[in-house]
Amino acid sequence: MDFSKTNIQDILFSGIKNRFSDFSPYDFEDFIAQLFKDNGYDVEGTNYSGDYGADVITSKNGIKTAIQVKRYSKTNKVGVKDINQIIGGKEFHKCDKAMVVCTSDYTKQGIKLSKEADVELWNWEDLLTNIQDTYLDGKNYLSFYSEFDKDSGELIFEYNSYEDANATGYADEMMLVSFDVTNTTKKNIYLNMYTQPILVTADKIQVQAISMLKGHSLEDETLFAGCKTDFSFWISKSRVNAIEAGDKFIFNLDVDGEDKTFESEVSYSPFKMNGDKSEFSLFTFMVVVLILWLLIVLFS
Repeated sequence: MDFSKTNIQDILFSGIKNRFSDFSPYDFEDFIAQLFKDNGYDVEGTNYSGDYGADVITSKNGIKTAIQVKRYSKTNKVGVKDINQIIGGKEFHKCDKAMVVCTSDYTKQGIKLSKEADVELWNWEDLLTNIQDTYLDGKNYLSFYSEFDKDSGELIFEYNSYEDANATGYADEMMLVSFDVTNTTKKNIYLNMYTQPILVTADKIQVQAISMLKGHSLEDETLFAGCKTDFSFWISKSRVNAIEAGDKFIFNLDVDGEDKTFESEVSYSPFKMNGDKSEFSLFTFMVVVLILWLLIVLFS
């Protein structure tokens, strides 16, 4: 997640309240990287896996630091095993310092080892203080968000495009339909699309999608405040040949543990071909007709 392109204050409203439990571990690593970037550090990630104990590498004033990030619940403390991992990560990445950032606290044995090995520790209070100083003007987050309207905004589903494409394992001709969903609220929202989308055409033909596109499915996903994501799904062309203006899509989702239904009507229907959108609008049609008429006049 590239947090430099988001409104971090909106995202932090529920992130802090939940101790970032609504972040995936990878998103939390990316957030910690952004926190250090916004404090003047050069930052490099370690690609989430194969990191040898270090999730983020920072550099400032000639000092290179290996940081391990732990998104733990309040009662799950970081212990000796985790401290040993970052000690190894420091050596592997040839860093000058080692550090652990967590959303809980540390065991007595972990604190003892960190002192012996000179590992810097940030617990939840340390992390919260740095977040407040960096993003909340140094204010306590309860004061900063005291007038925050958490109920404003909504989820907006917007049709993007469709393209004719082959789906592995299906004999029918297929359309791959793409949508965007935007979270205009002030909180991070958990989404899980547990049934396939339904298309209802303008002439009342109902067709359910065959399957979601892998990696673009809105399954078990957190959509951060103010952010947008996309999802795509396959529809058989056995009953519907194209997506037209006036068609409607119905989506059933688990939204923060509550079943909700959303409808989105297609106002236009771009057809994507070879990766490019091409919309044959009324204006384009009139231009074509005019050109044809001029050619007939010139050559008659």
